[in-house]
Amino acid sequence: MNDNNTLLNAFSLERGGNYENEIKTYNYINRDNPNFIIAKLGSGRSNFRLEWFPTSLKDFSTVLSQVENKEAFYYKAKIHKISVEFIVQMIIFINPLTWMKELENK
Repeated sequence: MNDNNTLLNAFSLERGGNYENEIKTYNYINRDNPNFIIAKLGSGRSNFRLEWFPTSLKDFSTVLSQVENKEAFYYKAKIHKISVEFIVQMIIFINPLTWMKELENK
């Protein structure tokens, strides 16, 4: 189990649930732009990507404006009975160092 999955599980358990079997999240730093996080939710053919800059996570509406496929984003959240806010918080949590570094640079 990699560090991201460990953090994801810790965050899920802290929230009172364990979503390991329902939602798998991977993120990496884009080599061309180290501020850009790409997160993949789900598994198999239902995968879609959410893309945004961590510096845009000042409020929820800003996050949604950066989401590549809003309909899939809401649809997936509804299927898993997880709020969109939870997914956003989870992705902030699994990359806290990048998030904090970007805040410090502002």
